[in-house]
Amino acid sequence: TMEDQLAALRTWRDALAPGGLLIIDVYNPNPQRLLEADGRVEMQGRWFDPDTGATVMKHFTRTLDDARQLQHVLFIYDEVLPDGTVHRTLAPFQARYLYRFEGELLLDKAGFTPEQVYGSYDLDPLTSESERMIFVARRRA
Repeated sequence: TMEDQLAALRTWRDALAPGGLLIIDVYNPNPQRLLEADGRVEMQGRWFDPDTGATVMKHFTRTLDDARQLQHVLFIYDEVLPDGTVHRTLAPFQARYLYRFEGELLLDKAGFTPEQVYGSYDLDPLTSESERMIFVARRRA
């Protein structure tokens, strides 16, 4: 919830000295990508685990609660052992997404001065197409 996000920001503020720098890297909620959160199962990767001899396949599915700005995500790990046995592990979680100005307002309300918002690790400006939204904020005294 927004209250949880604000509580986390205040905890981080309390851990920083006045003037301390906070950098937060979050998903930039692109409307087109959000529309893709329709419950379909997608493959994300496949790899070999040398410790177990298993082939691991990672899938995910996403659904959206747009009214609460929540994305429900389920990671599905299928581990195929050398004898053909399949072990499935499910890892569900919810992620509340936010938009730039909401993020800046939350930072301000939690006692930070937002200094910059980048759209990549190369410090490119934030655009609608940016996958990342990287907030740089300074703790107020």
